[in-house]
Amino acid sequence: EMHMTDLCRADEEEEVRETLWELYSPFYYEVYAVYAGRSQWPLIRQVDVYTFFDDAQMLDRGPMFAAGGDTPHHAEEGPERRLNVQDVNQILLRTVAVQKPALRDNSHARRRQGGSEVLRRSEEGRPINRPQFIEVLARAALIHFGSSLRSMSAVLRAFAEEILGGRILQVPLSPWPRMIAMMSGEYFDILLARRRTIHEAWERFGGSETTFQSLTQLMRLCDTHFTAKHVSSIYALSRRPVADCRQVARQSSGLRYDEFC
Repeated sequence: EMHMTDLCRADEEEEVRETLWELYSPFYYEVYAVYAGRSQWPLIRQVDVYTFFDDAQMLDRGPMFAAGGDTPHHAEEGPERRLNVQDVNQILLRTVAVQKPALRDNSHARRRQGGSEVLRRSEEGRPINRPQFIEVLARAALIHFGSSLRSMSAVLRAFAEEILGGRILQVPLSPWPRMIAMMSGEYFDILLARRRTIHEAWERFGGSETTFQSLTQLMRLCDTHFTAKHVSSIYALSRRPVADCRQVARQSSGLRYDEFC
């Protein structure tokens, strides 16, 4: 469950949930799959969260990381705020924080509180799941656009269109219409005409990400602009989303035939 009280006012919560659901498949889930696929599917290592902020050109690492002679970006320039490493640390800490009721002031409660502190520390560095990553994106959107837009729904839309769509979901990871293989048209006709070859390829290379990677190597598809990490992301993007993220780990590591297509 996301920490909605940190993201919006109580009277906004229903609208924010509806907006997230509307933008979920075209933007938020796709970006999750991109980074989970190249991380620790279905989880995302926290180091790979920093990679997202780098790829999204949102992270200000300071003058030491500026390109030679270039003027570094500053976290506070303009209405749209760039994030620094401390911002990302705080986003992660708040996202993985365990919501718990207040404890009574007695020895039993203190022992429970001590145990909770150990649990909190152990949780801080662990990979995050899908809802947590979506919350990371929402928190980042609030910091980045919060001072220039009035509502959280507007913030989520601007973040989806300008950052996720404009900077992450670009070729070769641009959005692809799911279930297109089941729709009539040129794409369906090609699949039908080449079904024997495609089925043989699926049987040989669709069983795991490792074998799928070997397919791209045999086809010599990879170069400096299309790398193994892109292949990992495409493999994850090809999977049909599962509503309950707790069930994802129980999925087969291979692709179904329609997913492979």
